[in-house]
Amino acid sequence: MDRKRIKAALLAALMTLFLAAPLAGCSSKPEEGVSQSSASSQGTDLFEEYYIDPSAMDKVLEEIYEEVPDLLMESISEPTEEEIEEVLKLTPSTIDDAYIRYSSGSFGLADLYVIKPASDSIYEVKRELEDLRLRRVQEFEQYDVYDALTIAQNAEVEEVGNYVVLIMMSDSDRVMELLRPIIPTGF
Repeated sequence: MDRKRIKAALLAALMTLFLAAPLAGCSSKPEEGVSQSSASSQGTDLFEEYYIDPSAMDKVLEEIYEEVPDLLMESISEPTEEEIEEVLKLTPSTIDDAYIRYSSGSFGLADLYVIKPASDSIYEVKRELEDLRLRRVQEFEQYDVYDALTIAQNAEVEEVGNYVVLIMMSDSDRVMELLRPIIPTGF
């Protein structure tokens, strides 16, 4: 099934939920009240099937960055939408959901990009992340600090479930091991 059909089916299901909920509340039959609550939980299931649970991601991010040296940790930030576009050179309109942490590069490299592409934008997101990785390689060819050049050179843009991931950290295998269980694989 292609992405447009999936999106249309998802929108139709959500519209049905939103239209059915007020009607179910007006009914005097107890069975319909039960249907309403199961429909509400079904809407939550649809979200969980396609998007990372933010609280699970917070825990994973904490675990990922707990072993990062303090000096490097001070240089890591979560970009604003403006920084995503101007500094990282990613197109915000191609991003449906994102968890991004990037470092200044002054004290090493500990970048993480977990992005859910907007509909039909997966190839553009992958290309932009690869371009970002190459810019980091060029940056550290001039100033290699704490093995940042090797980290950037060895990083790979990967599709994981509904997300595209780029890990530029010293232990990228461990980071991917922590991320995989929380990234939804539903399409």
